[in-house]
Amino acid sequence: MYDDCHACPAAAPDDKIFAVFWETQNDCTRLVEDLSTRYVTHVMWSFAEPLEDGTINTKLQFWDDDHIRDCIGQLRMFVNILSGGVGLDAVQHPDEPRYLLSWDEFPYAWDPPQPDNANYVGCIRYTEGEDGWHRCYEPRISNLVDFVNVMFYNINGGDGVYRAVIEDTLPNKAAAVIPKNKIVVGACCGMGCVTLQPPGQEVFNAGNGSAYYKGTMLWSSTIDILYENSSSTNRMGRAGNYGVKMPFRMPPP
Repeated sequence: MYDDCHACPAAAPDDKIFAVFWETQNDCTRLVEDLSTRYVTHVMWSFAEPLEDGTINTKLQFWDDDHIRDCIGQLRMFVNILSGGVGLDAVQHPDEPRYLLSWDEFPYAWDPPQPDNANYVGCIRYTEGEDGWHRCYEPRISNLVDFVNVMFYNINGGDGVYRAVIEDTLPNKAAAVIPKNKIVVGACCGMGCVTLQPPGQEVFNAGNGSAYYKGTMLWSSTIDILYENSSSTNRMGRAGNYGVKMPFRMPPP
């Protein structure tokens, strides 16, 4: 007899990401104890703006550092801070360590900057006061962020618009300025979808993200785990073959 058990394989640079968003005000124990987390590689809390002096400006949600530290400790995962606003201009100086960041982008924010146009205000669908949300992607941050979450769950306009974005905007426009190995395809599910989404879009995005990009992200994972029996988390995990590699046994000689 001999020990044929092997430890979990180490993470590799080409491993795929299945990120889930967890609302800071909800009990992290539900996330930690849920069996669907076997598929999850990253947990995200949002939003935060890294400032030049090294401090973090948090906004939009209740923020409890102790609660999040406890959650991170339970999960034993990396936490990604969704970054927005002008803070990325100064996110890293030459003598500072690399930050662990993700970047959220609306799926229509790909029109290129026009430096020669003095009246150009940002992206095509720029909204006054919301330039941090809708501005164009700046390719120079690609080496600073770990992945870019394309927010498909914010597409508004029906199946036709959704199809155009998934078949043209993402592969032809987004991938032209963002490395494919940095793109994560976002999705929502059930009650967590703010706008009506095509049936099965979360499974499609999970499979598509795994096959052609860096992975996928579930925006509404809090609702999915608390109220919908983790059904979408499980479907997406299986569709993209995501998750931590488990210990395995050597085949018999």
